[in-house]
Amino acid sequence: KPLRIFAGVTLRGEGAGTVLVMPGNEPAAVLLVSPFGHKFVASTVVEDLAIYTDKSAGIAAEPDVSNIVQCRFENLVISAGGCAIDLNPGLAKKVYTQNTTIRNVHLAKSGGPALRLWGNANNIEQVNTEGGTREGFTAEPAIVTIAGEYNDIRSCIIEANKPNPAVAFHVSGSFTWSHNWV
Repeated sequence: KPLRIFAGVTLRGEGAGTVLVMPGNEPAAVLLVSPFGHKFVASTVVEDLAIYTDKSAGIAAEPDVSNIVQCRFENLVISAGGCAIDLNPGLAKKVYTQNTTIRNVHLAKSGGPALRLWGNANNIEQVNTEGGTREGFTAEPAIVTIAGEYNDIRSCIIEANKPNPAVAFHVSGSFTWSHNWV
């Protein structure tokens, strides 16, 4: 079963030696949930650990979550069969992410996209996909998909992912872009 975390929870490992493993086809290894009527996830932190899944996302929002606010996902190594960090499940634009930081996330042997996000004023920094891909890798519409306003995207390394080529970035709305390697 997924590790279900909600508002105000910090999930902290001791570096890449702390590994969460999700066999099978659950929604994600770490599932952001809201047991509250407002359906917000606020001030949740996942940091300093590694996540491995067979088929699932690494970190994802539960489908009925409406907003992810002021969360932080940092210093992670993710090898996911699905999307590594899926804050916009199915690209449906139903989960709005605001003032959230995604920093120093390294993908290794991924089976899907690195990041899906819809929202505003988010900081995406140092997402790195140099770790290669799994057989059957797919990333539609791109390895990193970000929609919304005033998002800051910087210092990311999105490699060609041979032998499974994919579009590196699909970004819409207003954003700041600096020091990215494609």
